[in-house]
Amino acid sequence: MKQGAREWIVLGITVASIGAFFHYREATTAVGEQAEYPRDAVTKNQAPPPPFPTRPSYKATATLDLAKPGHTISDGIYGVCNLPSDKLRDYGIAVTRWGGNTSSRYNWKINADNGANDWYFKNRGTPIRDLTETAYLKHLQTARAIQATTYQTVPMLGWVAKDHQSHAFPVRRHGPQKHTEPNHADVGNGVRIDGKPIRDVDPRETSIAAGPDFVAEAVAFVSKHAGRADGQGVKYWVLDNEPMLWHQTHRDVRAEPLGYDELWERTVRYAEAIKQTDPTAKVAGFCSWGWTDLFFSAKDEGNDGYATQRDCRNHGGEPLGEWFIRKCGEYQKKHGQPLIDVFDFHWYPQCEAKGKSPHMGRGMDVDFNELRLRSTRDLWDPIYTQESWIRSTVDKCPTQVIRRVRQWIERHNPSMEICLGEYNFGGSDNITGGLAQADAFGILASEKVDLAFIWHTPEGTQDLAWQLFRNFDGAGGRFGERHIDAKSLHSDLAIHAAKRKDGATTIAVINKNLGGSCEFKVDAAGLKGDMRVWRFDQASGGVVEISAEAKTIDGSIVLNLPAASASMIVVK
Repeated sequence: MKQGAREWIVLGITVASIGAFFHYREATTAVGEQAEYPRDAVTKNQAPPPPFPTRPSYKATATLDLAKPGHTISDGIYGVCNLPSDKLRDYGIAVTRWGGNTSSRYNWKINADNGANDWYFKNRGTPIRDLTETAYLKHLQTARAIQATTYQTVPMLGWVAKDHQSHAFPVRRHGPQKHTEPNHADVGNGVRIDGKPIRDVDPRETSIAAGPDFVAEAVAFVSKHAGRADGQGVKYWVLDNEPMLWHQTHRDVRAEPLGYDELWERTVRYAEAIKQTDPTAKVAGFCSWGWTDLFFSAKDEGNDGYATQRDCRNHGGEPLGEWFIRKCGEYQKKHGQPLIDVFDFHWYPQCEAKGKSPHMGRGMDVDFNELRLRSTRDLWDPIYTQESWIRSTVDKCPTQVIRRVRQWIERHNPSMEICLGEYNFGGSDNITGGLAQADAFGILASEKVDLAFIWHTPEGTQDLAWQLFRNFDGAGGRFGERHIDAKSLHSDLAIHAAKRKDGATTIAVINKNLGGSCEFKVDAAGLKGDMRVWRFDQASGGVVEISAEAKTIDGSIVLNLPAASASMIVVK
């Protein structure tokens, strides 16, 4: 048994006990056009919330190591799933994602998908006049207009929508159900009045079979009209979305939980079909929904809440994510080329305060918003004590999910890229949404992540982080492209630094203390030049230049940072 498996101590965790983690988000309003993030949206022209209560100021120091060469920061970490073209251009977005739950059932030939568990298992979409209007091509064309490429999801589930209106659980056939679609009394949610799910459903009620050939045909069509990946075509094809939830999200066409072996078998067939069609394309796979399926298959949940873990034990106790990466490495050694180029996993904070999770909850409660700002440590911090149900599943084991995945890749398949295919720390209704997102960008940069995509659109204050890192001066001013090692000596202060191609040093400093200003000092031997500062905080209403901070720097910087603020320091 692998060391990782020996450390895993499961205490009867079930998917139901995790809460509605995966049921809130991935519906689409129209095929090829992804919906607003439903529980964390902020309406336009909404008055800003009041500031958090004042607290005593504090002092914090940090260091920069300009002597180390650093690593290249990928532009792919600023990815989005849906953003207006003007912002895509202003922020220089390099890759946009097309995906979500409904992409598992997308029929590119008729521009239709199925809302699955997110929307009454109902087919939707707008009929198209010809195939050039398919969402695959339209999404790529939008990206190409700003010289970007796409991270395009294709179905691996085996079923796609057969039309634009069929639904899986008609009341006329299955009887009364707990909920029906508003204004459509026959469109049931597949749950009987007594709370039991309806099981006796034929997949052909809504769908037609679609295997690797169906996907290969789509890749060939896009390549014909837009070019191959090594030209202006789709650079990344992604194998479905959260397959370990298929038996719940898409239970009308698949009731059987997915296991290790079937995941791999499907991965091989679909990835090979794509690469045979466009050998220049990269393929992303795995696409986990969260913590549990980094370690276990859906089969392992069984009827005992992962207590038996039979599928995992039948594979030597190796965590599912590590096993998958190892299989990809073995394939590459055998065939001389990669099968899966990108390991894709999803992450949302699982912690809660007063019954709310940061990625879904709203409001100005201080404890809750401080939890949001701590939850970014899930991604990397080896000493962070997990504050969620995850803590009961692993003995003294911090999540550090990016570093954990990185270790598996370095062990088994070093050339594989890392993609945080979905994430969101919430908070768009107050300043913590921007602060958490700014910290996330710094973490993604320091942890050498290749691609990352917020689900799905930066909303409300979250957009301030894109402004700060990608266009702080309104003229394309950006965080640097080469990472500089930076360390903060205070838990309320996060610091991230980089060197820009024009020679400027850029330093992002985030004061996570919601009520207290910070007297901040950073020591950096060799840092010289003229300093300018841009910032957003509770009072600014946007990213603004702090003209009073302009000065000449020689080896150190001293600044006063307002409470709940993020600053971009540029020294050139």
